[in-house]
Amino acid sequence: MRILISIFLLLIMSKASAYNADNNLVICWERNLKPPYLMLDSSKKISGIAVDWVESILNSQGIAFEHTVEPWKRCLKELETGRVHMVPNASFKPERAIFSLYSDVLYSTHLKFYFSSEKLKHYKTLTQASDFLPYVVGGVSGFNYSFFKNILEIDTGAQTRQSLLEKLAKKRVDFAIMQAEVFEAITKRSPLQFSNIPSPIRHKKEYFVLFSKKHANAIKNTEAFNEGLNTLRNSGKYQQIFAKYM
Repeated sequence: MRILISIFLLLIMSKASAYNADNNLVICWERNLKPPYLMLDSSKKISGIAVDWVESILNSQGIAFEHTVEPWKRCLKELETGRVHMVPNASFKPERAIFSLYSDVLYSTHLKFYFSSEKLKHYKTLTQASDFLPYVVGGVSGFNYSFFKNILEIDTGAQTRQSLLEKLAKKRVDFAIMQAEVFEAITKRSPLQFSNIPSPIRHKKEYFVLFSKKHANAIKNTEAFNEGLNTLRNSGKYQQIFAKYM
């Protein structure tokens, strides 16, 4: 009986080793940085809350990985073709589920409309999407604003989150829709005097990690990631990483 048990354990271990040996994942991060979740450190390497979370989870699961940085649309295209295997910081869109598997929620952010209090003295009366129709609401190119479809038009002329705030400061837009956590990180060293109100459509937005269905171990990788994410949260390390940057 002991021999049979030993053989069974050896088979399990050999399968796990083979899984990990052939499972070097390429993670594609968007080039448009998203502080404090995605930034560059002093040596120009990617860093940030989401980077630390993802690395900690994969390391805990014994999964090897490497990073690449590409424009957002290219990350998604290469995920679809299988040239990259993971794309973090992704919001939910049904069409992405055709070629990828979604992880559990990695984190949530809180959407707010930022504006100059000097220009808009009656902002408290703006509580519904239709109240914003007379104004220009600015967003970032490539960002997912599908929840405003057929309700409110978003000017996505800004290429980065920083340039969106610059447009707001120059009064080229009346409002800038942005995640509060990102706004705080961007303005941490150079505070900008903007007021804000919660987004009239959605106050909270969830972000996931996408796994390419083209990868042979796509399902196992997603399950392993979710397991590692749950462990990270329960251990307290998830919040420690967040506090490190915020």
